[in-house]
Amino acid sequence: MKDTRKNEIKVGVISFLAIVLFIIGISLGKDFKMSSSETIIKLRFPNSGGIQPSSPVVVNGVKRGYVKSIVNDRNTVVITAGIDNIDDFKRDVSAKITILEITGGKKIEISPGIVQDKYTIDHEIEGVNSADIADLVALVGDLGGDAKSFLKKFDNIAANLDKLVGNEKFTGDIQKIVNNTENITTELNDFINKNLNDLNITLKNIKTLTNDITSAYNKYEPRVDTLTLQLVSAMSDAKVLINNIKTSLAKVDNVVADVNDITGEIKTGKGLVSKMIYDKNFSKGLDTNLTNLFKFIDMIQQHGININARLGTRP
Repeated sequence: MKDTRKNEIKVGVISFLAIVLFIIGISLGKDFKMSSSETIIKLRFPNSGGIQPSSPVVVNGVKRGYVKSIVNDRNTVVITAGIDNIDDFKRDVSAKITILEITGGKKIEISPGIVQDKYTIDHEIEGVNSADIADLVALVGDLGGDAKSFLKKFDNIAANLDKLVGNEKFTGDIQKIVNNTENITTELNDFINKNLNDLNITLKNIKTLTNDITSAYNKYEPRVDTLTLQLVSAMSDAKVLINNIKTSLAKVDNVVADVNDITGEIKTGKGLVSKMIYDKNFSKGLDTNLTNLFKFIDMIQQHGININARLGTRP
């Protein structure tokens, strides 16, 4: 009887230890995965966001790896993860930390990207942290004081509004405004109904005038273009004429300068003209020479020229 009791106790202890070891094995090895193509990638987040080593890494919702290590680096966190395959990762790959289950736990969700360039293993994937339930609860707690203050202000506004509505003068003024608005609307409708035909005629006239203006523009547009071209050509010719006038004026200035020089020589007694006018001896000699020249020409005309020329020998 005692041996049977001992055997039952041994079996119970062994069974309990086996169950405990089985649970521990599941807990420790649930994220362990044998893979010959595992690739190590690095992700950088503002903070860990509750991620722990062995937390799952999923790509478009499909589990593909797990977190290996978490290290603080330059006021951020660098997470090293092992992942099965990165062939579909692009240069704009991104990541974020999200809730694994509603009751707790975190995971890293990776979006492979859409650009053409492939992801390189030396490139750190930039990540962001998504707000979880704890963050939302903290946010609601922070907003509690503001909400309380807002409700107090809203209560004061409601009280003042109630007083304002209960004021007979205010409600009377509102009623007058409504009545005046109604009267203005009625009068405006009456005016439109009475002048509807005139308004239609005016609109038709405006339409006709617009069509006439459009037709006139289309009709005279080529002439206006031609006139514009002619005006541009005339301006070019006028520019050339102005340049020619400037050149002529410059030449006139030169002539005037020469005349001034001659006048100055005459006044100072210098030059040939001055001698011809003021030097009596020069004038007398010039008259004598001219008289002799005329006599010589006259003799040539009467008697001719007798030329005795001998070529080749001395006389």
